[in-house]
Amino acid sequence: MLPPHIGGPAASLCDVPEVALADGGSAKLTMTVSNEGGYCAARVATSVGKAFDSYVLPLDSLPAHGTAKITEYDGKTSIEYTPSVAYAGKDSFGAKLIIAGKPGYTSVSVAVTVKDRAAEATTSSTQAPDAEDAQKTYAKPAAKPATH
Repeated sequence: MLPPHIGGPAASLCDVPEVALADGGSAKLTMTVSNEGGYCAARVATSVGKAFDSYVLPLDSLPAHGTAKITEYDGKTSIEYTPSVAYAGKDSFGAKLIIAGKPGYTSVSVAVTVKDRAAEATTSSTQAPDAEDAQKTYAKPAAKPATH
């Protein structure tokens, strides 16, 4: 379940596989999200299952085609991405997650694929039937034998 979000609804498509984060290590997240203006969130936690104490989105790795933010919800850290409306394609960003009292940080890189749900719906509703279906559905009826 996605955490509540201030400023907009959840995207109709939000696919984020689970990933284990090692304290002080690095991790890669992949995220697939639709582009109708909703957000997608990855919920992550420390190695002991708690939210990170602080976090930062480095200025040199902000997304080019949307916005990212990090929040805490229900004892976990939420890495959120909202694509620009109508953008479809690839995007990426990075985050640094910090545990108080421990040296260093956990570095997370997020690779995003933004899908155009409107284009997918149009394509699937206007696809031509395949050859086999065309023969079944559109084949000219056989001529009836002449009778005398």
